[in-house]
Amino acid sequence: MRLRTVLCIIAVIVFSVLSTVLLFWGHYVAGGVSVALLLLSAAVCYKEYFRNLKKLVFMLDAFEANDFMVRLQETGGKPDRLFIKLLNRIKQKLDTEKAGIREQEMFYGKMLENVTSGVLAADEYGAVMFSNPVATALFGKEVINLKQLDNIRQGLCADFLSIGKDDSAKISFFNESREVVLRVMESETVITSSHSGRSETVRIFTFNDIEHEMEVRETESWDRLIRVLTHEIMNNLSPISSISETLYALLSRPGKHDKEISDGLHTINATSKGLMSFVEAYRKVTRIPEPVKKICNVTELIERDISLVSHEFSSAGITCSFVTEDRGILIHADEDMISQVIVNLLRNAVQSFDMEKPPAEKRISVRCRMDKSENVIIEVADNGRPIPPESVEQIFVPFFTTKKKGTGIGLSLARQIMLRHNGSIRLVRSDASSTVFALVFG
Repeated sequence: MRLRTVLCIIAVIVFSVLSTVLLFWGHYVAGGVSVALLLLSAAVCYKEYFRNLKKLVFMLDAFEANDFMVRLQETGGKPDRLFIKLLNRIKQKLDTEKAGIREQEMFYGKMLENVTSGVLAADEYGAVMFSNPVATALFGKEVINLKQLDNIRQGLCADFLSIGKDDSAKISFFNESREVVLRVMESETVITSSHSGRSETVRIFTFNDIEHEMEVRETESWDRLIRVLTHEIMNNLSPISSISETLYALLSRPGKHDKEISDGLHTINATSKGLMSFVEAYRKVTRIPEPVKKICNVTELIERDISLVSHEFSSAGITCSFVTEDRGILIHADEDMISQVIVNLLRNAVQSFDMEKPPAEKRISVRCRMDKSENVIIEVADNGRPIPPESVEQIFVPFFTTKKKGTGIGLSLARQIMLRHNGSIRLVRSDASSTVFALVFG
């Protein structure tokens, strides 16, 4: 503290006492002079106080404005320099702490941007405070407020908000290319605003796309099951077929034989051959060769597949159209395998018109496009008989079919082929207006 400031304080104290004594004993002239000197001393003290206060306020303003460049000049007398040096040291310490906090924020921000999980943080009003690129990619757009989720699927916002603290839920919706199935976990934290000092609750949602994982596990389970079934069935059918053929050959020679036994053995033989053919067909589901990939032009591939099924379109009175955003779209795939998938979808679409009251105008449309993530999407749509709602979840399961003469391996085989191409096949919709399947190549 400066000497002048100390003297001013002492003068204020002395003149305060002196003014009180003089006025008390009736020495009003001397008392008035003493009061004047008291006011003068107080003014000097206030000026000294205000000058130092201005320095302190200036430094605090710099703190609030995050101004790291401000530094007071250490001038004046020794007490002034000491005071200014103290303020500069305080500011330097705060600057160091703030810089460390900022580096930590950048570090954690980079971590959140590069994690494979989607992360979304929202305040109590639903305003999104943070959203990483994975979340944006899954939703197909940047979410500013949780209410925007209802634009993706009605009720999606409510599904997120209904998740309890430290709880999880499975939530699904369709984006522009496929169905997304998320495992969502929610946690809460309380933060205090550095400006208003108000505390608020922040809800943090972390989620992962488990749809592909579910597909892989489902396929692996069915693969193991079918391998066991084919092994056991073939072990039992092979001797039955061999013995029945031998007996049938003996009984077919000239001589006495029992007709009923012959008919029965003939039935056993025919049945065993039918079962062996049945099992052999399902063996295809578990013995898909590795694709031999090369660069393919999608437009040429689809046009060739449509021409393969064109006679079926003509005989059924169906109009088939093909639209593409770009005739130069390419994929890295096994042409024969992908053609098998596309032709199967086209034939399924033809068979969807096998109904009592088909539409007056039977239409099948094929569309090729690219989404925002540069995935190639091939959509096959028809306005035939929709898939029953109770069957939607089972259509990709081996053996399952809604057709009278279907084998139930077409869509299951298509899914496995697409998985081997790091892609997927989706039922986008199926209602009275249309049924749409989509092939997605990532």
